[in-house]
Amino acid sequence: MAAHDPRDADSRSAWDALPEQRRTVLLRRLGPRLGEQGVRDRVAGAAQSTCRWRWMRVHLGDPWAVPGDDGLFHLAVGDVVVCSRVSPERTTTTLSDTCHPRRRRFYRLAGSTGPGAGIRTVDWTVTFVGAPVPPNDVPPGSRCVYPSGRSDWPPYVDNRTALGRIRRTLIDLSAGRCQACGLRIGVAVDHDHDTGRVRGLLCSHCNAHVDTCPHVDGCPWADYLAAPPAAPLDLFYPRHDRRLRPRRPRSDR
Repeated sequence: MAAHDPRDADSRSAWDALPEQRRTVLLRRLGPRLGEQGVRDRVAGAAQSTCRWRWMRVHLGDPWAVPGDDGLFHLAVGDVVVCSRVSPERTTTTLSDTCHPRRRRFYRLAGSTGPGAGIRTVDWTVTFVGAPVPPNDVPPGSRCVYPSGRSDWPPYVDNRTALGRIRRTLIDLSAGRCQACGLRIGVAVDHDHDTGRVRGLLCSHCNAHVDTCPHVDGCPWADYLAAPPAAPLDLFYPRHDRRLRPRRPRSDR
């Protein structure tokens, strides 16, 4: 008779403690790389590990946007303009950016081939002009986007679209912060990809990794998944397949 491995019992116990929907998502996200048993083992060993929800830099302070004479708005957090790391009280600064052919405001370099083709670093001098404005009001095309900058800018709120109105509701609910880690600016409307139900407003890091959390509880990501902050609002992600949405009773329409 084969010897009993206590790790098998631990794996089954921890696995069974996860809601079925979370087990399905973990297998979908991690199964191709780890296999089913590997996913179970990760869940069983979760008590000895922590999710990387604190990862990435955190800019402290309230964000605002400073207009520049280059036609763009530059993000400031606290007393620092993030893209140049200088105080906005300085009226002139030198900014750096990377030109890439897939970014719409930059041009493709003629005759460039091979790895890294079409990429060039550009420096330019900017003078800050005009009064600062709320960063949520600055359209994406008018923002200075530096490397990793898309994760620092608050989401643009366009009340003309269904997604924009949902984003505004979540910003009002969360004060613009990520509703999972609470450390960074919330930029993404997170939703359940099976049901389409909106779960909350997340920073880019949490939005990319929250569904890989193997913990049952005791982790900000696990707590977020167990009780999504936006669940009481009964919102659905606009671009999700409408056929998968449960029909509401006529009395609620």
